[in-house]
Amino acid sequence: MLMLEPQYSRLKKLFSDCRASFRSNPVAQGDLDAYHRRDDSHDYTMLPGLVPNQVVGDASAGGGVPYNRSDAFFTVRLSVPSYPDISDDDFLEHYPEDYVLSSSELSLIIANRSSHDVRQYGVKWDPSTTPRDRSASAGMSFVHLMVIPKHKGALSGPYRNQQGAFMSGWTRPTVYNAVSLDDPTLIEEMITHFKRFWSQPDAVHRTARGIQHAVDLRTSEVAKGLENMQVPTMAVTASAEFKVLMQDSVQKSTNELLFKLGALNVNDFFFGFHATPHASVGHLHMHVLAADTEFRRYSTGVHDWKTIPAAAVMEVIREEKAAKGH
Repeated sequence: MLMLEPQYSRLKKLFSDCRASFRSNPVAQGDLDAYHRRDDSHDYTMLPGLVPNQVVGDASAGGGVPYNRSDAFFTVRLSVPSYPDISDDDFLEHYPEDYVLSSSELSLIIANRSSHDVRQYGVKWDPSTTPRDRSASAGMSFVHLMVIPKHKGALSGPYRNQQGAFMSGWTRPTVYNAVSLDDPTLIEEMITHFKRFWSQPDAVHRTARGIQHAVDLRTSEVAKGLENMQVPTMAVTASAEFKVLMQDSVQKSTNELLFKLGALNVNDFFFGFHATPHASVGHLHMHVLAADTEFRRYSTGVHDWKTIPAAAVMEVIREEKAAKGH
């Protein structure tokens, strides 16, 4: 993902504007305070990216564990005395263990559930009553991972750590979105975590497995949807066409790119953020993309306009701190 200076400056300004708008909005700040307190009774009106109302309390939507109103889909809740059974790793209560590629003290590297290939999201494969192109749901690169903070937000007072011991007098940073961060340290750790992960001997294998899993998952979703089409003859024809697409095109190019995965080094990746209100998931997450055009050929580019380089995000935060004399 070539980042020319005019584009970098535009994206940096986009982040600065989003940050200023969010921080000057009293309703958003009230929502943010409730989010930090895990207030499930609060009426969230200005925090985009929290779980929709229809899945709150529905165990089937959360891998067997219901989501709360103050959750986002990537939320990882820290143990607190009131909820002694909640551990630092309850992200895994909502997602299979294979989704986590690496874990550090402060962050998780997770696989993308969406396939990298827009060809699996064409209007022809949408079995809904109003079919439409869903290519925007595809990944932004053949390698599109995410790094998320392990913990949702600030806590003060006693809480349980992973070993079950009570801790006190310690707080965690605000992690709703990059617009709410007061310090770039967490972003620095997320980048360092990925670079350390990619240097591990099994990183390519784990990443490749996640990429193939996402392709297979989308294939299963399409196949199931086509089976339920109201016109059986159309379903048979569409299913046959989709199988040809997968065998002759999607899986063929996937195998070719998987073969080239091992040649990537840490300098071949782009780190970026979507700033509120342009983020689809509320919980802070950093996009990690294989930047070369070869790896983005079959992926969506519709989100590029809002994908802000991590370096630009950190620059804005540091400049604000310097202006305040910190």
